[in-house]
Amino acid sequence: GCGKPSEDPANAWVTHNVTVNVGAAYTAMFASRKYFTRLPAGYQEDKAYPVIVWGQGCGASNVESTPVTNSDASNYIQVFMLQVGNCFNTGPADSPDIDYFDVALEETQANYCTDKGRVFMGGFSSGSWLTHMLGCHRANVIRGLGRASGGIGAKHHECTGTVAAILTADTTDTNNPI
Repeated sequence: GCGKPSEDPANAWVTHNVTVNVGAAYTAMFASRKYFTRLPAGYQEDKAYPVIVWGQGCGASNVESTPVTNSDASNYIQVFMLQVGNCFNTGPADSPDIDYFDVALEETQANYCTDKGRVFMGGFSSGSWLTHMLGCHRANVIRGLGRASGGIGAKHHECTGTVAAILTADTTDTNNPI
């Protein structure tokens, strides 16, 4: 997307509706999705920006606040993923949320000037489980991740490589294993 002009406003969330190719068992519920992007103030079409993808906790129904304030968000492009139903689908190895991430990132990189070597993922609660899953499945794409209040299942997905990470958790939280 470098060199491609964008009409999207800076510092404002923009909704993107997408169709995701998922397995037949998921088509009815997971093929039609939406995600949101937010360009930094002073976005330049010829400057490659890092991308930070966010996954929030269960129950989000629209774009929500991220851990970043407007002044902090001046040097990168944000992508906000939205779950279907109540939480992200992070259990099965063929999770439709892997394909959803791929489509959202591909469209973001096609439409905005991004630095493909600086893609980061962050999440809270259900978004944290998503962050772990994608860190395993997309280690070749995600440079680093940060998460809070989430875990990774004992029978987690096969990891494709290593990713830098910062992980925070409450040691008394029995629902999200460290």
